[in-house]
Amino acid sequence: MLVAEDEGRAVPKIIDFGIAKALPGSMDQPAGGATAVLTNHGIIGTPAYMSPEALNGDDLDTRTDVYSLGVMLYELLAGVRPHKLDDLPLAAVIRTVGENDTPLPRTIFRTLDDETRRRIADARGADERELTNALGGDLGWIARKATARDREERYGAAADLASDLERHLRDQPVIAAPPSLRVRTRKFVRRHRAAVIAAALVMLAIGGGIAGTIVGMVRAQRARAEAEAVSGFLTNLLESASPWHRKNETTVRQLLEEASDRISHELTSQPTARAELLETIASSEFHLGHLDRAEKLDREALRLRIQLDGKNSPRVAGLLNDLGLVRKHQDHLDDAERMLRDSLVIRENAFGHEHATVARGLFDLASILDLSGKKDDAEAAYREALALRETLIAGGDKTIDASTLAMTLNGTGSFLSRRGKLAEAESLIRRSMAIRRRIGDLGYAYAESLINLGNVVAKENRLAEAEALDREGLASLKTFVEPDDHRIVEAAEQLERVLRAQGK
Repeated sequence: MLVAEDEGRAVPKIIDFGIAKALPGSMDQPAGGATAVLTNHGIIGTPAYMSPEALNGDDLDTRTDVYSLGVMLYELLAGVRPHKLDDLPLAAVIRTVGENDTPLPRTIFRTLDDETRRRIADARGADERELTNALGGDLGWIARKATARDREERYGAAADLASDLERHLRDQPVIAAPPSLRVRTRKFVRRHRAAVIAAALVMLAIGGGIAGTIVGMVRAQRARAEAEAVSGFLTNLLESASPWHRKNETTVRQLLEEASDRISHELTSQPTARAELLETIASSEFHLGHLDRAEKLDREALRLRIQLDGKNSPRVAGLLNDLGLVRKHQDHLDDAERMLRDSLVIRENAFGHEHATVARGLFDLASILDLSGKKDDAEAAYREALALRETLIAGGDKTIDASTLAMTLNGTGSFLSRRGKLAEAESLIRRSMAIRRRIGDLGYAYAESLINLGNVVAKENRLAEAEALDREGLASLKTFVEPDDHRIVEAAEQLERVLRAQGK
């Protein structure tokens, strides 16, 4: 309350209606709604609008008020508050607000059910797509800055928040912006160390990894603008991929679609950054089974690479290889074979025959020849790929690792099994599994090897052993792909055949 002068008289003015009702504080009673409570620190306030420092009983300043204004801005923009606190006891509220950064309004909006999103959008006179786009722009970052968990990252005062909103209305650059990659990465790793390690392994497997993208960009361009473009993109990627935000695979699909759209619109003047990121996203789309989107992104990246590096560059060869695999899975085998052969010619001209990229091209070409019915040519390509990789590893080539050799052994063994060469097939697949156990890689590839080995021993009429392998492989596979994925269906059918053969 303040006292103002009105016609020479002192008149009290109420400036804060936030404390509507104070209740005896309890760390177990629900406190996450819009009711004021008395915390164990002696602070009265409405938890849903209180900053981390206010909930913890720390010293308060103007930035604490900015946080509360930011929460209201979230409600005005997205129809929800930045944290889901309803029905949570006070202890859980303090922990949630104190340990988690506020997600962007767009991120929260997308997690709502369809009916709620429509209702919120209708109330704002916009359709869902328009509102989603608006929440991902300057307004979203303004709200995010106002509610930063670390008060040092917030606006210094309410006037600064108002000024940034005015800049947005005048189409001027705003102060609020994505935090630096260094800040985001440090915070993310601190909160989700185990998840980051797992995510790093996945990203390395599907596209060379985020770190590889950054390093490759800096080395290729040596330009600050290019590196900043990649960093800005990856900042949003890391944030949206946080385990706290992610709900299911659909969220990943939306993330990838949004990322590719952003690249097309925001990196038109930075073709190298655009090609680099398109290639990485295409790889992710491919491994998620989104073949049409992967093809579109790979073709755009290929067009850019030809313009940047020439049609006979190793980078073009790599994209031809990736695009050929996409076309293989789309059942365009002639197109896929042509692309893989073109890629191999470029690589052998650039590096010679004994090179890691040549081995990869031969291995991928072999799978296409197999599907095309060219079995003898396929077997020759598989054996040459395996021989090359074993030679390179024995010679100390650092571009070939144990996991790659294990994949080649498994793929070659699986092919030989289909040709009836069961003893050699079993030997190769068991070597593959032994390598993966030695390096601690018991993920999707190991599950695939279990199923392949089960198929081999079933053909040798060792049905009980085959059943055990199939059950273990199927259980493991279910932790890596969706329940209706064709790989789950095929593995289940293989187990069914073994059970029927045993009279079960």
